[in-house]
Order: sequence, then C-alpha cells, then structure tokens
Amino acid sequence: MTIAAHTWPDALVWSVAIAALGLVLAVFIWSIFRTGQTAIRSERRQHEELQSLRAEVDDVRAHLQQSTPPTDRGRHDQATR
Repeated sequence: MTIAAHTWPDALVWSVAIAALGLVLAVFIWSIFRTGQTAIRSERRQHEELQSLRAEVDDVRAHLQQSTPPTDRGRHDQATR
C-alpha cells in the first residue's frame, strides 16, 4: 500500500504516523544506549571509590603498624606464671 494511492488527508495521516513511529523508535533506542552508558559510568565510579577506600585502609593499617610497639610475648608469659 503506497501513500501516493491515498487522498492527501489520508496520506498526511499515514506520513505523520510513520514519522511518529520512527521518532518513538529512535527515542527508545537512544534510551537503551544512554542507560548502558550510565551503568558503565556508575560501575567505573564505584570501582574508583573502592580503590580509594582500599588505599585509605592500607594507609591506616601501615600507620597503626608503625605506631604500635611490638609485644614481647615471652616476657608476658613468664610474668603470669
């Protein structure tokens, strides 16, 4: 069925319907790609935050190991006997 076979009001309605369907399809496909792009960015951001937190934990652990004197278990065991 060709649009040219219709009267001009019918052809106009069909043309607008086809254009609207194309627009809806374009928006749908665009939204799928944007959702995927947003998910990738969010995952990357979470990974960077996790790396930052791991670095902070490592810094705190190193600081605690430097500031805590080693305990002498042998002397403590002898004192309690």
